Amino acid sequence: MKKKKINDQVMLKTLNFLYDKTVKGFPKTKTAEDLAKSYMVKYEDVKEAASKLVNGQLVKSGSSGLATGFPGILVFPIALSTDVLASLYIQIRMVAALAYIGGYDIETEEVKAITYMCLCGDSAKDIAKDFGLDIEGQNLEQYIKEFPRDLVNKLNKAVVVNLLTTFIQNGALNFSKLIPVIGGFVGAGIDVLKTKEIGKVAIEMFILK
Repeated sequence: MKKKKINDQVMLKTLNFLYDKTVKGFPKTKTAEDLAKSYMVKYEDVKEAASKLVNGQLVKSGSSGLATGFPGILVFPIALSTDVLASLYIQIRMVAALAYIGGYDIETEEVKAITYMCLCGDSAKDIAKDFGLDIEGQNLEQYIKEFPRDLVNKLNKAVVVNLLTTFIQNGALNFSKLIPVIGGFVGAGIDVLKTKEIGKVAIEMFILK
């Protein structure tokens, strides 16, 4: 199967594919909801449950051979390595699980769009401000209720542009060897740091309100 080259449309399609799998799950793999509940039953405090969940995903993101745990990724037709796709899946599922712990409906387009925004890490704060959202001070639940539907596509586009710009800024020539959310060569240590950064932003977004 011929792999598709990366552009903004393909990147968004990839995010949508992976997000769908966080909701529906891969065979023998926990969905975002299942993952969230597994921590919620262990820790009554929402903040502690969220923190422990992120720590658990750091271990997974630093593991080698990630793709073997998500067989559906192996045949996904995009010019990114299977380990990169699996790493991105772990990060999306982590953020969606944090949203669930925070009491948000992860099947809505608004929450999905904000989940994608969290993948930008620290840059998510700048993107949020462009769309009138103060991550550190605004009530996200109220913001979502007032969020115009037509802005969802615009937010998704801004996120995709941010991710692809990161590729270019880091001299990305062979995307299949790069981590989309950081623009660095695949490496467990780098991936863990980025996942931690994403988790921190997601907790600020969905939990600390």
